[in-house]
Amino acid sequence: MISGRSGRTGDGGDVKALWGARQLCVLASLVVSMLTTLPARAAGAEALLHRALACKLTDGELAGVPAALAKADPAAFARASEYHGAPTYNLFALTAPVLAFGRQTTSIVLQPGRVLALLPIADRAAVERAQGITPSGNDYIPDERELTETRHLVAYAAPEGRLAGKLLIGCEYRRPEAATWSVDSNDQFELLDRGN
Repeated sequence: MISGRSGRTGDGGDVKALWGARQLCVLASLVVSMLTTLPARAAGAEALLHRALACKLTDGELAGVPAALAKADPAAFARASEYHGAPTYNLFALTAPVLAFGRQTTSIVLQPGRVLALLPIADRAAVERAQGITPSGNDYIPDERELTETRHLVAYAAPEGRLAGKLLIGCEYRRPEAATWSVDSNDQFELLDRGN
């Protein structure tokens, strides 16, 4: 029976049931919040990545690209999966594939002034043709398409080593603000800590 004053049963069952239901509601709202926030965060990173690869970033956005990607999708961009010194690049492993130049990839490379998707080399001719990229005729000079004086779509065979046999394709930003994109992990975390 329920007592008139306390609203409790003699064994406390109703209170326990209400408390359990409340905890369940709080847990459910946290799960819903996580499920809606994570895709939005990943979608923000993917949109930024697509704009960067397509040479659509403004000059004002260039300096903060590594930090903006890391802030939008920390799981993929907070720390490079591989750093390389010569040639300089940072390789990032995405948590989910993205569509880049009509192909899916899970690997993005940042170099000073360049953001590039890593694609199968077998797709090179078709991808370059679809993007209007002109072959350079020289293995040491990227194939390219000039979009503006400071923005070029570039494509080239990845250098020797772990990336060999892959196509690197994306945007080369010929601006001083983009020259610092390939940073080591400590510098990148300093950018994140400062909120840039």
